[in-house]
Parts: sequence; C-alpha cells; structure tokens
Amino acid sequence: MILNEMGLIKFVEGDTQILEGVSVIETPGHTGHHQSALIESGGEKALFLGDLIPTATHIPYPYIMGYDLFPLTTLTTKKKILGRAYEEKWLLIFQHDPKVRMGYLKEIKGQFAVEALKEEDE
Repeated sequence: MILNEMGLIKFVEGDTQILEGVSVIETPGHTGHHQSALIESGGEKALFLGDLIPTATHIPYPYIMGYDLFPLTTLTTKKKILGRAYEEKWLLIFQHDPKVRMGYLKEIKGQFAVEALKEEDE
C-alpha cells in the first residue's frame, strides 16, 4: 500500500468526525467495516449510503443485496439508519441508482419509501 506508506491514508474505526460537517458512521452489513459519509450544513444532514442501500429500491427492509457479506447485520443496520434518517429528515444519496440520485424518506402504510428530488430541486 504505497499511499499508506506515504502517509496519504488515515484509517478510522467507528463513528468518526473527519472535519467540521463531515463524518463517517458505521453501517456494517455489506462488509464488516462499511461506513457511510454524513454531511452536515446549515442544520441539515445528508447521508451517502454507499453499499448499505445502493438504490432507492433497496429501502424496504428485506431488500438486501445477495452479495452482502453479513445480510442479517445489514438488516439491523438498515433499521437503525432508516429510522434515524426519517426522524431527523436526512437527505439520502444513492450511489448506484440510475434514476434516483437522492431523496427523503416518507412513510406509506408503515413502510418507508423514497421521495426523490427532482432535478430542479437539486
């Protein structure tokens, strides 16, 4: 790892503030040490979900990718993160979704769904 030897990489564990307004939070399941980036500005928060919830269609709890290393951990993490994101009105950013880049959670009949931002909203 040449970058590490050059001092250009800093590994962090757990929930860690990287700099003011930017932190990572533990979101294990896809891999054991998966983290998601949480950005805070002006009293608002946005979460880059990474591979925890790669697309808006993966929002329902049982929709877990077949190649997650720890699917039961993914389920537990999703419940925790989605509950918090809904309560705190986080903007969710989907890394792999070709149609829904970001949106907010809404609740429909006790289930979470994503209300996507339209291009002009972004």
